[in-house]
Amino acid sequence: MMRNRITRFFVVNILIIAAVSIFCLCSAQAALTWTSVGSQTSYSLLSVAYGSSGFVAVGANGTILKSPDGSSWSTVSSATTAALHGIAYGNGMYMAAGYGGTILYSTDGTAWSSLTATKSADFSRVVYGNGIFVVISADGTVLSTSDNGNTWKNTNIANLCSNGCYPKGLAYGNGKFVIMNNYNSTSNSYVSYYGISSADGYNWTGSTATPIHLNKTRKAPYFAYYYVYGLTYGNGQFISIGYYYGYPSGWPGNFILSSSDTKTWQSTDISYVNTLSISSIDFGGNKFILTGDGGILATSSDAVTGESNTSNVKTKLNKMAYGNGVYVVVGDSGVILKSVASDYDMAVSAINDIYGKYSSIFGTKSGGVTTGTTSSGTFYVQWFTNGTGILAWTDGYLYYYGSSGWISFGVSWNDYIRASEWITVVYNQYTSYFGTKSGGVTTGTTSSGTFYVQWFTNGTGILAWTDGYIYYYDGSGWVSFGVSWK
Repeated sequence: MMRNRITRFFVVNILIIAAVSIFCLCSAQAALTWTSVGSQTSYSLLSVAYGSSGFVAVGANGTILKSPDGSSWSTVSSATTAALHGIAYGNGMYMAAGYGGTILYSTDGTAWSSLTATKSADFSRVVYGNGIFVVISADGTVLSTSDNGNTWKNTNIANLCSNGCYPKGLAYGNGKFVIMNNYNSTSNSYVSYYGISSADGYNWTGSTATPIHLNKTRKAPYFAYYYVYGLTYGNGQFISIGYYYGYPSGWPGNFILSSSDTKTWQSTDISYVNTLSISSIDFGGNKFILTGDGGILATSSDAVTGESNTSNVKTKLNKMAYGNGVYVVVGDSGVILKSVASDYDMAVSAINDIYGKYSSIFGTKSGGVTTGTTSSGTFYVQWFTNGTGILAWTDGYLYYYGSSGWISFGVSWNDYIRASEWITVVYNQYTSYFGTKSGGVTTGTTSSGTFYVQWFTNGTGILAWTDGYIYYYDGSGWVSFGVSWK
């Protein structure tokens, strides 16, 4: 629950005290801890997205699963058996796309309807940005809609690919849709990729004369093969992940392609993964998540350096989505993994979301997000060169600094505050039943995630549980209010 009022806070002496305690965690790297959760299906899950109704995963045989929190999942009907390869959320709706020209939409993740596009293809990816959904297929077909699928435009990017179109990634960022096209070369000196971009999802530009070259200074074997898989946008960069290997002597390795403007791309070898089976890279919660065959899973804050994670599964992992402080990875055979973000990553993610919406006001960042402590807890702040700032304060809310001092956005950045406020809402409605509070809201963890509970002196309690719902304890057991706190 969010505050809908803007409140002034902080006095100068508090700021001075807080400023003394600031220290930087800008380059912090940490492997996430992943938990396997039941998915109610054995079909392969190929993509996942987070939206207003929580997480929605899609996959083979028309499979669609829904979860409010990434822990408890239920199957919903899609009325199709087509493999669904992509899903995105935007403008109040989920959109899924798959083989045989299948495109579905839902406003709540439960009730799904078909959309009729102007061209049929085996769709592989869908993304949302700037009021537009874009869907692509492996043969270069691109569809776009700016009215939630009521009308469509279609085009084909084949004319932009001199050596054939093999789209391996689709992403939106910095006002652009970008497709990463893979063209494998057996040259010993370079391989070419094309970053094709569009502002509206319909008019695409790319230069076949100036492809991205991966120039290798090391001596290559007789043949060298290069592949890219996936594309994402995070921390101001478009990032694609790839691998290369040689024949007959091996020479395997992994690399990323990165660009801030889609015009100039840089190739960087990486060492925190070393596999020919990497398949995807996604960004959320201040982290890049890399996934692949055999349960491959790695995390990074900048995609250049990172940590290999333990997934405890051997099946292929396909995609990641982040929402409400939770990372969810889906894979073959119905595998779903969940990890909870740290306060630092949640704060940075929330700060960057605000910055993305109001970058014209804040301007250029002055370094990274820094961390400080006061007697009330830990806070996180991003300063800008024009003297403004965005703060994730100890009360769990975001603030900005301008000419009038610190002002609240009325937006919470962590689950503790959200849970506490819902507990307070329930308590205020039934104060006579619960009576006097016994201390404050406390936090606990189980294998399914983090929960929050308020106990009372008469032995009753109010619980914000890991499934996203509020419960009360009547002295003998827990009973659901049927109210969601997420």
